[in-house]
Amino acid sequence: MQIYTTPLVIAVLVIVVVIHLPHTHAQDINECVLNPYICGYAYNPAYGQNGPTGACVNTIGSYYCVCYPPFVGTHLNRSCSYYQPPQQNIFQDPYSLFLFEELFDFDLF
Repeated sequence: MQIYTTPLVIAVLVIVVVIHLPHTHAQDINECVLNPYICGYAYNPAYGQNGPTGACVNTIGSYYCVCYPPFVGTHLNRSCSYYQPPQQNIFQDPYSLFLFEELFDFDLF
């Protein structure tokens, strides 16, 4: 295959690129302005009232959420969900198990 690099071919290619280039870029949509509660809206036990779960940060072509405690970011930080720490299980903590045995005076093992 032969590639033609004559001045006329190069000029036509430049004109095609210059005409087509402005139409290839889409305008960025600010998702944070379109939906103020895009990160979530829920009851916040820290404040005792309903409110946003995080702050939206707009990026080119996307967005991400910076979550307020006790909320944590979900997949790719696209929303915030409530995080409740797991309850301590006395059978998983050796020290708590020792206290439990001493308190009730019986042997678990």
